[in-house]
Formats: sequence, C-alpha cells, structure tokens
Amino acid sequence: ILKYLSQDKPLSSSSLNPSLSFNYLGQWDNTLSQKGLFDFARESTGPSVAQTNSLPHLININSEVRQGIFHLSWGYSINHYKQETIEFVAQVFINRLKQLIRFCSQEHIFGYTPSDFDSKQDQQLLEKRLKLIIRKNAKQ
Repeated sequence: ILKYLSQDKPLSSSSLNPSLSFNYLGQWDNTLSQKGLFDFARESTGPSVAQTNSLPHLININSEVRQGIFHLSWGYSINHYKQETIEFVAQVFINRLKQLIRFCSQEHIFGYTPSDFDSKQDQQLLEKRLKLIIRKNAKQ
C-alpha cells in the first residue's frame, strides 16, 4: 500500500520503520493431520520473546487458521499503548473483517488477483486499477 500511496516520494528500505507488523502464519489444518501423533497444545505457550528484549514494532499481530478457526494474537508496547486502546483497535479490526467476509460472501461479488491473468499487460492494468482504489479510499 505504501508503494502506491507514496509515488511522489520514492521509498527506500532504510526510510521504512513500520510501527505495525502483521504476519499471517497460514492454515495449519493442512499441515498437521487431525489424527496424527502431534497436535497443538491447548495451554498457552507464554511469550515468544523475552520481556527484556526491545520490540521491533510497537504493535505485532500474528494470525493463523487452526482447526478451521481464524486466530489473532496481538502484542504491543505497554510503553506506548494502554490495554484498553489495543482492545478497542482489535475489536474494530474484527468488526471490519466480519464486514469484509459478509461482503465477499455475497453471490454477486467476484474479484481478481494478478495470478488470474497470464500476460504482464493484464497484470499492469490490474495494478493501475488497484492504485485508483487505494487512492480513493485514502482520501475518504
């Protein structure tokens, strides 16, 4: 998204210091057999990073699909955000995601991705349309 919103100012990797990380880990149901020797633990694994380590991002969201359920895990800097703020943002995120699912589940809705097209020209046309949509939404 940054690529399309900042065409006036070229971005370099050193100029980017995002405060948010979103990581989709995948759909684990396809990886682990339902009746296999190993399964996911039901109890918490605890923090994945020591509390004394500095965080690379102020907000870190990890997501995955396990046993047909989409899971979100939110981590954040307690020096920058209150728990209530993150809970509010998480609820807004979930509500928007539900709206998106309802919208995309409608019978008359259909969309394309670049992989749906064979030629480079078709992909460039799709990217131009995407740029227009992003710019329009950014102005709202």
